Amino acid sequence: MLSSSKVLVAGDFSFMEEFAQSSAGLFDPVAVTWKETGAMFTVRGLHAAALLLNGKVLVAGGEDGSSLMPTTFSSAEIYDPVAGTWAPTGTMNSRRS
Repeated sequence: MLSSSKVLVAGDFSFMEEFAQSSAGLFDPVAVTWKETGAMFTVRGLHAAALLLNGKVLVAGGEDGSSLMPTTFSSAEIYDPVAGTWAPTGTMNSRRS
């Protein structure tokens, strides 16, 4: 949940296509509406997300969802809710999902 009380939903698996998604959306629990926001740079499922003290969201790790040989990521990116954009940031020492 962001400081605006909206909920950021980023990435996931599309079971129809068997691959992860890079799309992101905002859910407004007061208005009960969804709105698309900027897409992540990397497709991700099974990733971690954390709200930072400055109101931005850090998303790290995850995998691409390929059913045969999924690729696990060590990359991370930050969502800026004011701009509605993502920016790549540092890389973790190990891949994880």
